[in-house]
Amino acid sequence: GTADIHLLDNVKLNVGDGSDLSIYHDASNSQIHNTTGTLRIRGDSVKINNAGASKNAIVCESDTVTLYYNNSAKLATTNDGTVTTGITTSSLGLSIPDGAAAAGNASIDIGSSGDFQIYHNSNNHTYITNNNSSGQLYIGSNITKIMNEAQNETCASFTENGNVELYFDNSKRIETTNEGVQITGFTSTTA
Repeated sequence: GTADIHLLDNVKLNVGDGSDLSIYHDASNSQIHNTTGTLRIRGDSVKINNAGASKNAIVCESDTVTLYYNNSAKLATTNDGTVTTGITTSSLGLSIPDGAAAAGNASIDIGSSGDFQIYHNSNNHTYITNNNSSGQLYIGSNITKIMNEAQNETCASFTENGNVELYFDNSKRIETTNEGVQITGFTSTTA
C-alpha cells in the first residue's frame, strides 16, 4: 500500500526460510544481520553517508571505490592501483615485493617525474637513485655510517665538523684529521 510500516524497537524484519537476514533497531543502534552466505548491496552507484546525507563515507561508482574522511576523498581505487590523498601512516612498515611492477622494478618514486627512486630489482640489487640530471643527492645527518647488512661492521663513517673514516673488515684504515690524513697499515701503489 501507501502507508509506512513501523516496527517498534527490537522488532525484527526477518527474511529467508531460516530468518537468515534480520533488520531491526535495538533502541540504540540500527542492525542488519546476515547469517547465511554473503550480504550483497547492489546498485549502479552505492553511497554510505552520515545521517543527514551531507557527508560521504564510502562511494562506489562505476569501477571506482572512494573512502572519505570528513567528506574529503582520501583513498580511491584506480585501474593501476590506488590513489591516496594526504599522509599515509603504517605501524608495520611498507612492503613492495619483487615483480610488483608490471614492467621494470617496483619502486618508491618521489617527485613529479620520479626524480628520486628507491627500489630492489630481480637481480637482488638495491638502488637509491637521483634521476634529476641537474640535481644532487644529499644525505644529511650529524653522523652518517655505511654498515654491512648485519649492521655489526662499519664500512665508512662521516662526522659533521669532524673526521671521515674508511674501514676494511671493520678495521679503520683511513681517517681524515684536522692536519690531513692518518693511514693505518701500509700503503701500496700500482702502475
